[in-house]
Amino acid sequence: MATLSWVRGFLERMGKTAFLRAGPEPLVLSEREREARRSALALLGRTALARQPPPFSPPDLASPDTLCSALTAEVLEGGGGVGGGGRGDKDCVVCMDEERNCVLHPCHHLCACAACGRMLLKRQDACPICRRHITSIFRVFHS
Repeated sequence: MATLSWVRGFLERMGKTAFLRAGPEPLVLSEREREARRSALALLGRTALARQPPPFSPPDLASPDTLCSALTAEVLEGGGGVGGGGRGDKDCVVCMDEERNCVLHPCHHLCACAACGRMLLKRQDACPICRRHITSIFRVFHS
């Protein structure tokens, strides 16, 4: 009987009515039972609306001019920003430990150290930047 109650509750939460047969005659609800179901569904709809989160509003951001001047000042100071300063833009994009000193062919991206470049070539992998197939690598010596 608990399973039957669970199924009936499940169907009612979906807005469906369980019409179960107890013999050849269909189950027909009385007017009072139909009205009780309508009011229960209306109440369920109202509580579902009350549980909805408030509408999304974007956070207050600084004006574009303020953001642009702050980023420009940061880049000029060498503190990073887009493209960054420091050593981060010279690190191998694969291992992040060694300096970039290997050019991948045919795309000519200078993005890996020699060890990672050899590993990518041996695995017949793609360039980590553009995903083109690597056919050969060239070692680069910085002055």
